[in-house]
Amino acid sequence: MPAFCPVPRSIPVKGYASAPPASTGPYYVSSVQGDRTVLLRNPNYRGSRPRRAARIVYTNDVATPTAVSLANAGAIDLLPQDFDNTTSFFDPGGVLAHRSGGGSEAARAGRQQYFLHPAPLLDYIVFNTNRPLFRDVRLRRAVNYAIDRRALAAAFGDAPADRIVPPAVPGFPAGRVYPLNGPDLVAARKLAGRVSRHAVLYWCGPDARQRTLAHIVSSNLAVIGISVSVTASQSCPKNSRYDAQMKRADMILFSGLRSEEREPAPFLEQALMRGGAFGSALGPGLWTTGRFRDRLARAAVLRGPTRSRVYVRLVDELARAAPFAVFGSFIWSEYFSPKIGCRVFQTEYGSVDLGALCKSSS
Repeated sequence: MPAFCPVPRSIPVKGYASAPPASTGPYYVSSVQGDRTVLLRNPNYRGSRPRRAARIVYTNDVATPTAVSLANAGAIDLLPQDFDNTTSFFDPGGVLAHRSGGGSEAARAGRQQYFLHPAPLLDYIVFNTNRPLFRDVRLRRAVNYAIDRRALAAAFGDAPADRIVPPAVPGFPAGRVYPLNGPDLVAARKLAGRVSRHAVLYWCGPDARQRTLAHIVSSNLAVIGISVSVTASQSCPKNSRYDAQMKRADMILFSGLRSEEREPAPFLEQALMRGGAFGSALGPGLWTTGRFRDRLARAAVLRGPTRSRVYVRLVDELARAAPFAVFGSFIWSEYFSPKIGCRVFQTEYGSVDLGALCKSSS
């Protein structure tokens, strides 16, 4: 898992004095110089994980368009996710996806170079049920039907999602409760009725994409009679405290609910945590009842298929109670040189196994 790495017991708890401890994996870091990191085969590794390449070289700080050109020419073998989001090249609906992604003509001809992996990270809107507007479950569900998840997710480089546990967790595919490919305005209008309303949407942080999200939400909700005004802060409250601006907002835009575990429990625990910024905003509802909390506690100690079935029911029930409007889940993407073969994708990490890669003979 990304959170830890086994080391010899002789290594001090607070770190090491000089050289790094020996790795337990098939490769180890041989050198780091500037923007170049070199991995070599670990001579002490006796496990079964593949290590076809004699060495693996990482090069940082190459502009994404330049790196794509180098990959196409075979000078770079693999381009991982552009985490800085400096371009839209890696977005699920971006240039690389259209040119050589799973649905492209290149893929149909067996020449796919761009691959996507669902990541355990969610973006969503929290309904402030401490305020009158969204105490009504029908109106919360109306918003969930009215929002254009495809457009909202695209603005963040996400894949559309609709539940508080992302598709990266096995057994939780997107689209089970609410539409992914556009609003269902018939259902939304039926739930919202013909009353005109006004909502305040709050977001914080310097990310300009949130302005785009706010505009999309405003346009979507206007269709069902809800006008939206936006209040924003360039910096988020420290420790995600529930501040005065949040208290006055009806909807709060939240980005980045995540867990390194591909498990439903951590997502529910974080989203429903009492005393946190968004747990406080939720106010009373199904999620605060003793019965629902007891069911969550009982689910946490289950194992195997029974655990999965119980959590699916709980998550679906929560989605219909609609304390949130989940719209997107993060996607990891990778782009390969056409010379690369032997691609083995590790689901746990959402990436290709570097040790298994080989040069294609075609």
